[in-house]
Amino acid sequence: MAQMASLMGSVMPYLTAATQVASTVNSINKIVNPEQKQQREELRSRQELALKQLRKQQELAYQQEQKKAQQQKNEINLTANLQEKERKSALKRAISRQRAKFGATGISANSGSGEAVLLGLFQESDNEKSKRESLDKLRFGAINQNLQNRKSLNILQATQLKQKQDLENLYMN
Repeated sequence: MAQMASLMGSVMPYLTAATQVASTVNSINKIVNPEQKQQREELRSRQELALKQLRKQQELAYQQEQKKAQQQKNEINLTANLQEKERKSALKRAISRQRAKFGATGISANSGSGEAVLLGLFQESDNEKSKRESLDKLRFGAINQNLQNRKSLNILQATQLKQKQDLENLYMN
């Protein structure tokens, strides 16, 4: 993406200059060649229509991407909620199982070593939760980046079409 931005940055001054030259030549040709005025107007009309159609298609595609992204985010949230419930349930089972083992061996769960084991279970569970949350953040970031890439691509395509049309206008004149 950075290469595309760098390429656009290096090409834009030339495209802007070509557009200005095309505009100047176009102005001169209007004065010198009035019989081609209708052809130029028809070309511009077709070009404007093509640009409007491209933007409409891009907007529809972007809206679909947004809906898809929202669905993906909802799925991630739903999965996270289910995993959190499962984590808590597994932690409760592990604690109950460990307390039962302590009770069977005559060790108090409230003693130093018993508390350390239970604390270890809590920490392990919290580590799993932290890893899952980090992964979810990465997934959300990827979804948002895809939307941003789509937006950038749309702008690039529209700009390229406009520049192509400006060059066509230059040759028409």
